[in-house]
Amino acid sequence: MGDNDEYRMAIFSGRLEDWDAWKRDVESFIGAKDPEMADIIVGLIKKPSSLDELSSYKEKNAKGYFTLKKYLRGAAANLIEKFRLDKDGTGAFKALTDKYELRGETQKALLMSEFSHLKFDENGDPSETFEAAEELARKMKSRFDMEINDSILLTHLINKIPSVYGIVKVSLETQDLMSYSNLKSKMSNHFVTNVANKVKDDQCLAVSFNGYCNWCGKYGQKETECLVKKNGGGRAGPPHNGKKLGRYERVPGNPYNGPGKGGRISYGRGKGGRGGRNGRGRGKGLHGGNGCRYCGSADHWGNECPKNKTEYSYTCLLATKKTFKSVVEPQASS
Repeated sequence: MGDNDEYRMAIFSGRLEDWDAWKRDVESFIGAKDPEMADIIVGLIKKPSSLDELSSYKEKNAKGYFTLKKYLRGAAANLIEKFRLDKDGTGAFKALTDKYELRGETQKALLMSEFSHLKFDENGDPSETFEAAEELARKMKSRFDMEINDSILLTHLINKIPSVYGIVKVSLETQDLMSYSNLKSKMSNHFVTNVANKVKDDQCLAVSFNGYCNWCGKYGQKETECLVKKNGGGRAGPPHNGKKLGRYERVPGNPYNGPGKGGRISYGRGKGGRGGRNGRGRGKGLHGGNGCRYCGSADHWGNECPKNKTEYSYTCLLATKKTFKSVVEPQASS
């Protein structure tokens, strides 16, 4: 067996749930390299009394020890350290088995408890649950000669089906196709064609906008997605609580509010002028009537314009936030 096969061999670090798979793999791995060495390690070949045979036995037993040691880490590796001096692979493997392979009613109770708690993840791949159930059934059969057949698997798992698979259950019942194999195949097909795509779409549509809507002021929403705007609602007015961000005045009707509201603050330059931040005319502020003074768009103020590159510009009514460690700049609305 080549180096690539050795590379794929799993490492066991003492996790009880990993023991069965690792034991099965390491027995197959050593058996493929040297069947006689595998029989010595698992105790099928006892230590010979003949001096002629003893030399070969010790050599293979030592190789078996170092092979086991190579694929152990942590507590499991420390457990067999006491066999290092004698290079006793048989003793090391027996110590591992005694430590990590539970016996009798205790193990049976643990396996049955694990089986009873099996359930499907509403958005997860059901094949993982089916594989776990079949693995538990295999363990019960091999260790206790207790059979968990397809009928038992079906009875247990059919009651664990999430609501998104309700159509699968109805289909099996109405078509008289209720069997474990049909349940497994239909749930897997339903996941691929429906659930997996929906989860992917939901992830793609997740809110990722770090700013406020230019129309209604809602956080995490762009103006192009605003339901208030789509339903004919008026644009939210400027804040009236100083420099704090908060609720915005709802301005019904004309989103530009007509003459007399020429900027964020309605004082400063009398009744005329360009409006802007302090004017009262119909200048190029958002509420002045003509839109952005930089690009002419009616969707934002000039100091929110993406084309205004000054360091004091900000986006979606949310000024640049300064923290002790970093400066977070919100994304531009579109």
